[in-house]
Amino acid sequence: QDWRDRLVSRGMKHTALLLATLLAFPPAGALAQEHETASVEVEVSGRLSAMPLSTVDPDTSLIGRIAAIGPAGHIYIGEGTGHGPRPLLVLLNGTGGSGRDLVEALVPVADSAGIVLLGLDPRRENFDAVERFFDDLDARRARARVAWPAPRFGKDRERIDETLAEVFRRVPIEQGHIGLLGYSHGGSYALMLGTANPQLFSSIAAISPGILVIPAQQAGGQAIFLAHGREDRVQPFRRTACAMAPRLSSFGNRVVFYGHEGGHALETESLMRSVVHFLDPDDPSLAAGNGVGCEESAPD
Repeated sequence: QDWRDRLVSRGMKHTALLLATLLAFPPAGALAQEHETASVEVEVSGRLSAMPLSTVDPDTSLIGRIAAIGPAGHIYIGEGTGHGPRPLLVLLNGTGGSGRDLVEALVPVADSAGIVLLGLDPRRENFDAVERFFDDLDARRARARVAWPAPRFGKDRERIDETLAEVFRRVPIEQGHIGLLGYSHGGSYALMLGTANPQLFSSIAAISPGILVIPAQQAGGQAIFLAHGREDRVQPFRRTACAMAPRLSSFGNRVVFYGHEGGHALETESLMRSVVHFLDPDDPSLAAGNGVGCEESAPD
């Protein structure tokens, strides 16, 4: 029984067909290799303070429509999801993309699975911790040239914290079932922010991530899904398969890696596997059909 059967069993019969039409995003391409110089800001921790509230008066005006929320987000609560606490999936797009695009693509999933979607946008083309890493790398600063650099968070973290706090004030969210899902450098940032906040994010999914810049001290214990295409010429496949996956596993995280044929694109199967992982990280279908791993890949 593959992921399609698992989604059908959850009531998402037409999701895969809808996503094939909706996922018309251009690959990050050369944009992923261009990084605007970020202004120097006061460095802050990646720790988020926002947490779900035990009692919330639901804002029913948000149900069934995509709405702006907080300084950085767009939210969608599916029709018929009720007023009780629901799982929250936070979405981060790649270079130059928008979180709203990902929300729009996953509306059928939210309606069928009863989850809340929150798409987040950076102030610039990429989230500032990604920009800062490449600024340091371009300037040949030592902190960017170690084997495993540490992130330097900036004002995007503050905007995300404010947005999440606004969501928690207006929407009942199930504590312990909040996930991050990112594509390309949105995936890079999902790994940065997610591993810095294990108290909030129980699962993280990164599709075709570019870099692994995470805190040196890790709590571990998170469920992490990684997916990458073997023919990716923007972000190297082997970096994810042979370096990121074992590094994240070494901290005690439960890592699932899905390698597949294809290039740097947000393809439907990787996205749907990441959704299944969010719904149930132990779903046995996640281990099926994993066609390409580190041992089968060719050197870059």
